[in-house]
Amino acid sequence: MKVLTRWETDVLIVGGGGAGLRAALAAAEAGSSVMLVNKGPMSRSGVTLTAAGGMQAPFHPDDSAKQFFQDTIRCGYGLGDQNLAWVLATEACDAVRDLEHNGARFVRNAAGEYALGRFPGQSHPRNLFVKGGGVGIVSALANA
Repeated sequence: MKVLTRWETDVLIVGGGGAGLRAALAAAEAGSSVMLVNKGPMSRSGVTLTAAGGMQAPFHPDDSAKQFFQDTIRCGYGLGDQNLAWVLATEACDAVRDLEHNGARFVRNAAGEYALGRFPGQSHPRNLFVKGGGVGIVSALANA
């Protein structure tokens, strides 16, 4: 006979990658009880681990959310959801600051600013490098 266990929670999150971990933090910060289930070891499974460089955000003085948005739509041949691309472009800098607040460490230049790389399709350098890549992101969020 199989014994079933009943669990109760305000918020159930399926997936322990970067998005799932950040969602769990947000729900907990809002006062909810949170349960996160994941198919593998926490911070050792999920697609975020494959992020070798880090992420993009328009921190360069000549860059802007508008330009980031335009580059995203152009490089996606106009196929991407423009509403989602706009959210990505306008919230990227805050997302970087949030990750840093939660323990992710970004590579900085000699002046102490984010070291920005320029990848194909970018009109300005906007790739930020997380120390440890995707592992650095999920490890920081799991620890937070």
